[in-house]
Amino acid sequence: MPNKTLSVREDDLPLWERAERAAREARTTVSALVASALASYLQDTDIIAVLVYEAFRRPMQVRFEGRWLIDSSSDLDQDTESIWRVGVAETKRGRIAIYLHHRDYDPGVSATLLDFDSIEDARRALQDDVRLPDDFPWERITAGHADRLAVEWRDI
Repeated sequence: MPNKTLSVREDDLPLWERAERAAREARTTVSALVASALASYLQDTDIIAVLVYEAFRRPMQVRFEGRWLIDSSSDLDQDTESIWRVGVAETKRGRIAIYLHHRDYDPGVSATLLDFDSIEDARRALQDDVRLPDDFPWERITAGHADRLAVEWRDI
């Protein structure tokens, strides 16, 4: 098993000692408690990376922490006739990120990442955007955004 070293500030020593006692009582390890705390803090997010290219700008990769609600790379979530793909993610901070790109990642056509405070703001801002199909599943995104699953880590 790989080792990771944590530095503990002097002020945090009492907390660390409490964690050691709690781990002994629960018949687990401080490492398992730390992993559980990190999982809870990060919830079910991951690093998302998308390619953004806009007119008169060099293509760049944009990264952020979040989770896909609708993955733009999945044909299961997309209208197969449309040349546009739409990805929707919830960011770690609870914002909504919408990634719009050409189906074939055509570098001659822009790909953009937009972010909004809420799904309602995104829906209003993009209501007339021709890149989104008329039957875009806004209600599915709202449900995905509201029904965030809790994560429980077990040391079993």
